[in-house]
Amino acid sequence: MRRLPILATALLVSASGVRADVPNIVVDIPPVFSLVSSVMQGVGTPKLLLRGNDSPHNFALRPSQRRDLGQADIIFWIGEGLTPWLEKAQASLAQAPIAVALGEQAGVVQLSFRKGALFENQGEHDEHDEHDEHDEHDEHDEHDEHDEHDEHDEHDEHDEHDEHDEHDEHDEHDEHDEHDSPGKVNGHAENNHAEKHENTAAHDGNDHQDHAGHDHSGLDPHFWLDPENAIHWIYKIADILSQTDPENAGAYYANAAKTKASLELLNKNIAQQLAPHHAERFLIVHDAFQYFEARFGLAAQGAISDGHAAPPSAARILAIRDLMQDRKISCVFAEPGYNAKLLDNLINGTSVRLKQLDPLGAGLPLDHRLYEAVLQNMADAMVACFTNNEG
Repeated sequence: MRRLPILATALLVSASGVRADVPNIVVDIPPVFSLVSSVMQGVGTPKLLLRGNDSPHNFALRPSQRRDLGQADIIFWIGEGLTPWLEKAQASLAQAPIAVALGEQAGVVQLSFRKGALFENQGEHDEHDEHDEHDEHDEHDEHDEHDEHDEHDEHDEHDEHDEHDEHDEHDEHDEHDEHDSPGKVNGHAENNHAEKHENTAAHDGNDHQDHAGHDHSGLDPHFWLDPENAIHWIYKIADILSQTDPENAGAYYANAAKTKASLELLNKNIAQQLAPHHAERFLIVHDAFQYFEARFGLAAQGAISDGHAAPPSAARILAIRDLMQDRKISCVFAEPGYNAKLLDNLINGTSVRLKQLDPLGAGLPLDHRLYEAVLQNMADAMVACFTNNEG
């Protein structure tokens, strides 16, 4: 793994006092762009590979994007479960950047894909509840006084932070040797990849192939829709940036502290907003929202399709129609760009309401506020549908 040199302090400095040539950062999707941008405010801006209208599952890099990857010092991405093509692209680079697969970090809440068209007995989110008891969520408060970097040694008690005793010098980068393989951090990726084969046999045989390029046999890669994961990532992002760019470490950690506080407030407000709706029965078009559901006490009854690439089978449509009647479904939530005619035919003649949820922020300004807007807009759309409020 290439290590980035610590640049001499004699380099040009901008009028604001921030070093002009910050590291080249590349990110995969808009929510990650937003989180990284929030940590880099006043220092620099990452480069985004996928815009909100691009599907992360099936994507072909343009020449300009390949150049961005080739010039990257650091890549922040969700992981190969969401963008397997990006792992291949990284492997082809002549000089490997530091690659941080956020979904594969120790302590991140991880959920397995739900099975079939109907989500039987999955409202309890057992796996999610186990993660809620992890120590990492109890220890976020240790960062409230993050102006003193010495306190960062205790962050989340993760293995990757055991070496943070040397953090103040910023001269030693040995603790990040484990990033030698793109998408692998502390060996955690190996465990995740092994888990991806556990549930293959249990999936709907027809629908399993719908989502081309997206592995539905293991972990659900939509990790960013749980704000606790984003809170967890903020200091990881600040760590990597600071070790690569120690001159701006103070700015990165100050931004991280502000972003963490803002995300915690968002988490609290959405929880209060959705608390009256825990008993609502709804469907989703594509099974992409269970992290959001699990965090805020919601539970979809089923999914019309496992993926975007192909329409659901006739048998699946029949099962969904029966479900809508038997369980008194109130709402169906679709992502942008889904087959509107299919949905109209499905809910025609029923009292079921249709609303859109946008997990990538396709219609939002691309800035550091996008991530929070994605989650807040989702919460607002759900409440509007549950209360039959078209406003």
